[in-house]
Amino acid sequence: MTEQPLQIVHGDLAGNIIDHPVHGLGVLDLSLYRRPVAWAEAVLALDVMAWETGHGGAAVQVGASAEMLGRALAFRLCAELNLGARRLSSPLMDLIPVVRGLVDLRGR
Repeated sequence: MTEQPLQIVHGDLAGNIIDHPVHGLGVLDLSLYRRPVAWAEAVLALDVMAWETGHGGAAVQVGASAEMLGRALAFRLCAELNLGARRLSSPLMDLIPVVRGLVDLRGR
């Protein structure tokens, strides 16, 4: 595992940005974590893949590493179960092969 500096990052940015016509961009629902920036980018890419695009393009665009994508997927799966889900949502389950493919593509 590669050591990266930790800092305060938003862990749930997808769907929590508002674009007001007068006041501009704003962030809703702060979910702050002390993690590497690359982790936050991977979580954002994973969320976009799961709930907006359904494919790996977002992860490729942000350059998310295989390690961080794996950590992001584990975070989302655990968070969903921790919130009382009786079963994992289809969008997340559908991403397991996508993340596996990206990991294989980028190497470990």
